[in-house]
Amino acid sequence: APVRLESLRKGAVGADEHRGLIYRRDLEGLPTVLFLNLETGLVPVARSLFETWGERPSALFRIALSNVRREVKPERGEVDLGGGRKGIVLRPDSDLTAAYAYSLGTVPGASGKLGSLFAIPHSRCIVACAAEAPEDLECVPQLVEKAGRSRESAGTTASIDVYHWNG
Repeated sequence: APVRLESLRKGAVGADEHRGLIYRRDLEGLPTVLFLNLETGLVPVARSLFETWGERPSALFRIALSNVRREVKPERGEVDLGGGRKGIVLRPDSDLTAAYAYSLGTVPGASGKLGSLFAIPHSRCIVACAAEAPEDLECVPQLVEKAGRSRESAGTTASIDVYHWNG
């Protein structure tokens, strides 16, 4: 799931630094981390465990995203972005809801001809709108506002980044 590395609990990682984690950087400032979803909660995958599996990281990321699409079923709601534009918000089913950013093309109302504009205010929420034309960039301030409200309601404050994804 996309996550800010500094937000991972040191206890779960087992070290002061994150070099031992398996992650990739698809979104600026928001690495995608591999997690194991255990009965005790989410645990980031350490390189030492990864090496015992004998798989390439790219294969593990494909498996993880397939698992998210199969297992995570976030609740979809609509948000008004002003000017007649509607967006969508995906909310909890899981602490892995943020990983649905990779599947926005399958979510009604989240993707258009030019892809999606989206924000991930925290791991349990995505706010997005379909990008049909260049004018749709005008909805970025409203996306930031809606994502900011979601972040505040989760008890977190920080800046909100908006991303463009087109496959």
